[in-house]
Amino acid sequence: VSAASKQQPGATVTLVSEAAAIAPGEPFTVALHIQHEPGYHTYWRNPGVIGLPTSIDWHLPDGFTASPIRWQQPQLTKMAAYNVWGYEADTLLLIDITPSKALSPGESITLRGKTSWMACAKSCCPSTGEVSLTLPVAAEPRSDPAWRDRFDKVRTGLPRDVPQWTATAARSGKGYTLTLTPTDPDAVNPAPRDVYFFAHKRT
Repeated sequence: VSAASKQQPGATVTLVSEAAAIAPGEPFTVALHIQHEPGYHTYWRNPGVIGLPTSIDWHLPDGFTASPIRWQQPQLTKMAAYNVWGYEADTLLLIDITPSKALSPGESITLRGKTSWMACAKSCCPSTGEVSLTLPVAAEPRSDPAWRDRFDKVRTGLPRDVPQWTATAARSGKGYTLTLTPTDPDAVNPAPRDVYFFAHKRT
């Protein structure tokens, strides 16, 4: 059972789970499901020159731990005259949860957290809300077919190492020059086009 954040202008945030049932000590994945109103966007881990990233402050049962948000590739979007990095379509921000080994099949647990986000269109709406999610405990974990494919699709958009290339960056005037070098030039065919660089941190 999932409870959405309080309805706020621009976006609604819900906590959802890939697992229909969890097992003691077996990690599982949940997500902040962000549904945007038309014309609105929310922000990536580094929003760019303006904006605030979506976050969650967890209140977990004893013995549970949560990973940082696993951010999928952002979109280049606009806030007024500024290029910013975020999401316009419905978005899942993945988080891995490791439950306590002391759980007993047949009980249920509730995950709770306070979320913060900023939804922007012509103006910005910084918002907070409480989310919660109740899941049953079983002897073996079970996935939820309603969410499994969507979670798998998001995983294909997560950042990953590309061993065919090395990257270096150097300050150049007021900006930076990013150089991509193939580790094996004969293996790179064709060369990538329309490359865009998203920085993890504000510089």
